[in-house]
Order: sequence, then C-alpha cells, then structure tokens
Amino acid sequence: MHWLIWLSAGIILAILEVFTPGFFIVGIGVSLAIAALPAALGLPFWVQLLVCGAMILIFFLLVRPLVMKIPHSDSKKTGTAALIGEEGIVVETITRIEGGRVKVGGEVWKAKSDETIEKDLLVVVTGVEGVTLNVRRK
Repeated sequence: MHWLIWLSAGIILAILEVFTPGFFIVGIGVSLAIAALPAALGLPFWVQLLVCGAMILIFFLLVRPLVMKIPHSDSKKTGTAALIGEEGIVVETITRIEGGRVKVGGEVWKAKSDETIEKDLLVVVTGVEGVTLNVRRK
C-alpha cells in the first residue's frame, strides 16, 4: 500500500508545478512517483527512500539545468518591441526632417531614418519610439 502513497504524493506535486514557476516541484513529484516502483515490488522502505533521493539528485543535477536552458514562451517580444528586426517596405519616401511611412507586417507605420530612403525600398526596423519606427536601409 506504500506505493499508492508515493504515487499520490508524486502526482499531487506534479500538479502543483502548474501553479509555481521554476520547474522545481515537478522534479520532486516525479521522484516520488518513481519511488512507488520499489514500494510496489515490496522492497524495504530504506530502498524506497534511496531511490527517491537518487532520482531527486539526478533531476536537480542533470534534468533541470537542461530544461532551464530551453527558451520560454514568456520571453517572446510582444507589441511594438516585436517589430524590431523586422523587414518592411517604404510606402512613402522617408526624409530626415519629415520622416515617411513604411509597411511592416501588413500595417503601415510612421517611420524616420538618419538618411533619405526612397519609396519601394526594403528597410529594417531598428527601434520604436511611440508609434514611429526607426528604420535603416536593408
């Protein structure tokens, strides 16, 4: 019956990981669930603890560092910051004084540049100030 306790505790901790950041609790939960195997085989409690402890060490020394290197979806740029590095096309000639307009991602934006850029040339967005894109010739 000890295997059911190990497994239940592991599942509960794995579920709790959804509500916490850092990929931490799930490692303990999986380790507890794996410790259910020696319990189900009727091995002594000290073996169950040894398996659980070994799995926790393996998780925190090997698995977690690898998983933490994976880029997370919350690190994606959104809004106007996502436009930086995007390519666009000049739809209204850009002058140093008056600026102009560019089409980036299907939308037309005000644009400015340190140089004059003629209509229909490709540009790259280098920055955003309010609703005005800073661009340079591609």
